[in-house]
Amino acid sequence: MTELAARNYLERSRHDRRVELAKLAHDRHANLSVVMGLSLRVQGHQAHVDYTGGLDTARIYRGLTSPFSSSGDSFLSRIAHYFFSPDVLGRKTKAGSEHVVPRRETRGEEGGKKRDVSSMSCWKLAVAKAAPVDLHGLGASRLDAETAGEYQVRMRAAREKKRRDFAPVLARVDKSALANLARELLEQRRRRRLSGREAVDPVPLPGIGEPTFGSGYVFYGLRFPRGIDGNAEGVQWIVKIPAATSRDDGCGWDELACETLRSEAFLLHMLREETDVPVPEVIDADCRPNNEVGVPWLLMEYVEGRRLEDVWFGRDEGRTRCESGDGDSLKQRRETILRNVAKAMLELGRYEFSTGGALVFDRHHGELVTTTTAPLREVDVKAMVLRWFSDEECSTLPLYCRTGPWGHPRDMYTALLDAWPPDTVAERGVDGLLRLLLGLIEEPGTQSSTECVPCGMAKGEKGRQTKMRKKFVLTHPDLSMRNIVLAEDGTTIKAILGWDGARAAPRSLGNEALPRWLVRDFNPFVWGWEPAADFWRLDQHDAPACNRFEDPPWVLRELRGFYASAMCEERERHKRKVRKTHVTEGEDADPQNDNSGDEDNGNVDTDITKQSLLTLTLDAAIRDPRCRVSVLRRLLEKCSRPFEELDFDFFVDTLGEGHEMDPRKMKYLVSNMKELIDKGFVRGAVVW
Repeated sequence: MTELAARNYLERSRHDRRVELAKLAHDRHANLSVVMGLSLRVQGHQAHVDYTGGLDTARIYRGLTSPFSSSGDSFLSRIAHYFFSPDVLGRKTKAGSEHVVPRRETRGEEGGKKRDVSSMSCWKLAVAKAAPVDLHGLGASRLDAETAGEYQVRMRAAREKKRRDFAPVLARVDKSALANLARELLEQRRRRRLSGREAVDPVPLPGIGEPTFGSGYVFYGLRFPRGIDGNAEGVQWIVKIPAATSRDDGCGWDELACETLRSEAFLLHMLREETDVPVPEVIDADCRPNNEVGVPWLLMEYVEGRRLEDVWFGRDEGRTRCESGDGDSLKQRRETILRNVAKAMLELGRYEFSTGGALVFDRHHGELVTTTTAPLREVDVKAMVLRWFSDEECSTLPLYCRTGPWGHPRDMYTALLDAWPPDTVAERGVDGLLRLLLGLIEEPGTQSSTECVPCGMAKGEKGRQTKMRKKFVLTHPDLSMRNIVLAEDGTTIKAILGWDGARAAPRSLGNEALPRWLVRDFNPFVWGWEPAADFWRLDQHDAPACNRFEDPPWVLRELRGFYASAMCEERERHKRKVRKTHVTEGEDADPQNDNSGDEDNGNVDTDITKQSLLTLTLDAAIRDPRCRVSVLRRLLEKCSRPFEELDFDFFVDTLGEGHEMDPRKMKYLVSNMKELIDKGFVRGAVVW
């Protein structure tokens, strides 16, 4: 074939095959298309043979990772049989990590319903059943290719499963006693408000709705008739009841569960009285298991509003993000929400602690004790996964372990790692990599000093003022979208929920850290965004369905930068307010009351908010072993350039076998991690 003929053929083939590939991708749902060509010339005659083909790699992946084989045997059970010994569920973990296992009823396979495995289309979906997880599109939202009827059936089955799990608690709730108690509390509130000036009409009993379920709590809504207490819509309250945690009878509560509920009640009352953090009003609480209602309970006002998750993606308006109006207005709305979140979280900085752990409130006066902390009630995801490996139809109630308190921030990070020591070379390698990356965290300094030395006075005399910053700070346990309720304007925060498990956490993971939904792209287990395949398609097409409720990485990076700037501005505004207050009162500025600003942390180079991109990512990997490998792999990919070869497998093999790390690679890792924290990305990295 002459050179001219070859060039003409190649150019014509390139043009013609583009249309073919686009049609192939549309007809066969192929996401990998290839063209193979063979040109021959024999005795002056030439021939061209080419083949166009496509491959649906997603379908093959689903088949390979399907948790159930064609024979009906459980793929997960075979994995569990190979990797885990039969007595693994009964073994004790390392020092001070007792497991609290809720009891459940077991059903034999004979006479029972057959398992419906049609909805478990991949390993990710299957293993997510073992423990609560925030998966957009895999939980309460409709799955791809799922009809409305199938979605309703799946949601109904999930509610029935929750009802069975919470059956011991539901059986103990005395609804009549709860209604009478709520009526008495409302009458007392009315009498206190009126101060005996006029007679108080009797209050009718409230209506109690059907229970709704969280991961570890059951909720009942209480609604009084309209017109009561001057409310045209009717007073609405909600009662929160923890899941049973007793091993003995399956319907009891241990001391730690009751104390967690009691601390939450006191914390909500304190935040509402002393800060501007928007939280629900606490009506009353009784954390004794054997009270008149029959269960420990916390009664709060019902906050009605718009969920942040719906507003963020335009879901409550029945439109997707792309259809929800002008892009600039959506960006402004998000920035206003983030600024309000930063303002609320900065309020928590006034509560500092010497040790890390659960909050302690005085038994007599209910005041917060900042000199000590108590053992923390942590969800043990690994224990839940092991339980699920043994029985895929097991209860979904959380398993808890008792950890802490801690005197050093690093000990709090590694508590769950220490509770489950690694057994194999691979586990030791992953454990070692986690601890290696934890060593890169720059914990804010614990002490800084300012000196006011008058003329003629030596240092160390009366003019010296020393400011001590404590290592731990009050922190919300899960600052995620589902825990934020917005007002009707879509930007004002009406209430921040989910305070059970609030703790004194290290400052690097504390109140100035990023909201967790802004670091989703570092956790492939929960992040469902996929790039659009428009590099071969000529026609217009819709973005993947999973992208409707996910943000792409460049958007998340921009929002992280904005939140860090907003937090810095709020710190400066708070400092000016404190100084102005002292000047107005004729006092000198007290550095002990000015708990904001990086310069007060003893390390002016540490930006807590930016660094929390790393700390939150590592914290997620430590808490959930299901995503540990994928998170660490993604983290190394995001801070690795091609020529630097910061390979995940290399780190795991080297650390697992006990070898020393290559100094050159360690130098690259430290330098690139700093660039990732400062800029939000590493220039030239292998992934976004």
